[in-house]
Amino acid sequence: MSDDLDRSITDHIARIWCDVLDLPQVGLADNFFDVGGTPFQLLLVKDRLDTELATSTELVSFFRYTTVAALAEHVYGRTASN
Repeated sequence: MSDDLDRSITDHIARIWCDVLDLPQVGLADNFFDVGGTPFQLLLVKDRLDTELATSTELVSFFRYTTVAALAEHVYGRTASN
């Protein structure tokens, strides 16, 4: 993953998490559930991410890739192959 694209996707995911979780910031290695996220909020994150990045990520992926960094890597892999 290129550094610029990596940064763009991770920043975008982190911003969505902060908005949905009402947090000032999250780290790349923070676990969604450890910082207070609920399954319902995860659905909100999925909907926003799919809409804003024009992708369709399976819901199970959000339970499997629970950090900003892991989710960004997964999303990048899906968008790069499309």
